[in-house]
Amino acid sequence: MRLIFSIQKQKLIITTPAWAAVLNATSGRDKCMNNSSEECLSQSWHGPIPIGEYFINPRELSDPNIFGDILRNFRPDSPGDWGSFRIRIHAKEDTETHGRDNFFLHGGSVEGSAGCIDVGGGLFGSQHLNNLLTAIRMSKHAIDLEVISE
Repeated sequence: MRLIFSIQKQKLIITTPAWAAVLNATSGRDKCMNNSSEECLSQSWHGPIPIGEYFINPRELSDPNIFGDILRNFRPDSPGDWGSFRIRIHAKEDTETHGRDNFFLHGGSVEGSAGCIDVGGGLFGSQHLNNLLTAIRMSKHAIDLEVISE
């Protein structure tokens, strides 16, 4: 399995031996949402995930039931728009993250993120997200994720 996220095209491309799909996706917020300028890429909490090579570990997938989703999305001590799932994104050694970290691939109800890759779907997800999550769960190895500008 391999993932490619295009910041400017706002697409997550998923390829597996059995199928391929393209999901709408966003990263960053405000004037930096889907903006791959150096100024935005280096801006914590507003810029998109920096361009480079990453991986996700299938064992780190967090996909609780609807009650868990509600608790995670509406906690007063840690509010967020996580949607129906999340999984941490790890930078590979040669990726310039501009000192930033704590990136996730996650769902959400509102476009944009604090530097994560948001694939939407709200609290209940979608069939496309269910297919993505099934492919992640079935993977026995780390999954490569490439972030590109265009």
